[in-house]
Amino acid sequence: MNLIKKLMSVAFVLQFIASVAIAATISDKDGNKYKTIKIGKQHWMAEDYRFEHYNSQCAIRGDNPDDCIRAYAIYMMSDKAVRELCPTGWRLPTKDDFIELKNFLTPSNLSDMSEKQKRHAKAKMSSQLRSTVWENGEDSYGFNAIPQREWGGNGAYYGGVAGFYDGFGGSQASMLFFGITPSEIKVEETSKSVLLRVRCVEGSFNLSVPQKKKDDCAGRLFCD
Repeated sequence: MNLIKKLMSVAFVLQFIASVAIAATISDKDGNKYKTIKIGKQHWMAEDYRFEHYNSQCAIRGDNPDDCIRAYAIYMMSDKAVRELCPTGWRLPTKDDFIELKNFLTPSNLSDMSEKQKRHAKAKMSSQLRSTVWENGEDSYGFNAIPQREWGGNGAYYGGVAGFYDGFGGSQASMLFFGITPSEIKVEETSKSVLLRVRCVEGSFNLSVPQKKKDDCAGRLFCD
């Protein structure tokens, strides 16, 4: 029986190593370099994006004054700009990408748990992606999600904005975001006018991103 348990433990470790592995470093057009991480079948940036696009602003500044994590106004960008924001071979994530990542972290027996157990499991899922600079952050997979307190207000990490819209309906049209809070992981719609940090995912952009209407850019300082 002990041998079986040992073999099961070894098998679990091997499965973990196979599904979580560090990939090569990649660079953006500004020359910024990013670590990448493999979680399940996906390759993600292990750092927030710092490429300086004119539809972005500094969200968090590091020790180096020139090292700035940027937040992007994706809703102001053209189809072409959205597709070309990430390095070659990488793209902005879609809703399916976010859901796949969340599903990978979700316990298979979540639906059978009590409400208290579910809350604990959801907080555990969140902690696995949160940086250790957060209280109870475990960063089990190297995703290294850091809090956005400068202008998020609630300590939540708003990053990895989906690179597509479900429709254009003026400045308040909705868009998707991937949110990590101390209690859970969210994939939901938010105001189109919100600036969000970005995590690129490996792959080609096969989605058809709707083109802006001419009046979508009317009166705005920044618009492609």
